[in-house]
Amino acid sequence: MYDGFSGGPLVSASGGVIGLNNSALAGGAAAALPTVVIDSVVDDLLSRGHVSRPYLGVAVHPVTLASSTVSQLQLDRADGLVVLSVADDTPAERAGILVGDVLLEITGTPLTKPANLYDALLATKAGEPVSIRLVRGDKTATLAVTPIDRNSGGE
Repeated sequence: MYDGFSGGPLVSASGGVIGLNNSALAGGAAAALPTVVIDSVVDDLLSRGHVSRPYLGVAVHPVTLASSTVSQLQLDRADGLVVLSVADDTPAERAGILVGDVLLEITGTPLTKPANLYDALLATKAGEPVSIRLVRGDKTATLAVTPIDRNSGGE
């Protein structure tokens, strides 16, 4: 990106604005924020005065389940996110998520790395329930969890 282009529109070949050029967010490297992200941030700022960040209250780490567990539970894949901690008085605690649970998917989105969980939460709205499929011991379960807005403490 040439000097002075940061802050300008990223335009498609057909002339539509598809993003906002920026060199400040990526440590000086050129990056473009997609218009869908910009629209979401602007909507949050106008309606709430801050950007909504749906929050569950878990710390997770990628894990691969044993092949015997995968076959016993008839899972379609072995990857998931093991819950390392559950913060007190959070949506995860209220929904019954426990340390050691392996999160497989959230509202149908497979969870194989922490970024998957983060992205899936950003696609939801605080206060709207999501469905989390998990492995606990030798069983699978599906729990309904209602994320809160991390920036306001609830919603």
